[in-house]
Amino acid sequence: MRRRDPLTYDLGDPHPTASTVSRPMILLLASILAIAALLVVWMLHAVNRTTTATDDNAPEAVASSASPSTEASASPAPLGSDEATAGIAPTGSQTATAEFVAAWLETNPTARKQALQRTATPGLAEQLMMTTQENIPDATPAGAPTLEHASTYSAQFVQNLTGDLSIRVYLAADPQSRNGWIATSVEQA
Repeated sequence: MRRRDPLTYDLGDPHPTASTVSRPMILLLASILAIAALLVVWMLHAVNRTTTATDDNAPEAVASSASPSTEASASPAPLGSDEATAGIAPTGSQTATAEFVAAWLETNPTARKQALQRTATPGLAEQLMMTTQENIPDATPAGAPTLEHASTYSAQFVQNLTGDLSIRVYLAADPQSRNGWIATSVEQA
């Protein structure tokens, strides 16, 4: 008879049978593998459809004997993009900037609070309302705000003030505000 080694942890049958893995576990494993395979096939099919759709919409190449054009192609910005527009202030943004600057320069605390709440985000309005009276510049706007950057959803203006001061005002589109724009930030320019 064979002597057992005392250092092994053999607790029973030296040859385990296939019945140690239960049938529900095998079915669960098979289900998970089948779902994973279906997901892989579905993703490959979706990627293939996407590349086919973009290839179908691509313009066909046209042979031309003319020399290449030196002017840039003027393709319109895609809908919903934040691509800059060339020097055109979005409707209402310049008025919103002028109203914000007037509110920012207001020295009467009650009028300043009401005007800032109408023209600025709540956080910016609260921050500016905490400004002490002596820190509000004694200046007036020198001309209309000048557009620096504009896109579908944002605009940036510089407002020159008397006394050689300038401020930069950042706006975001806000359909609920009076002019459709609201000041999000202001800094010295």
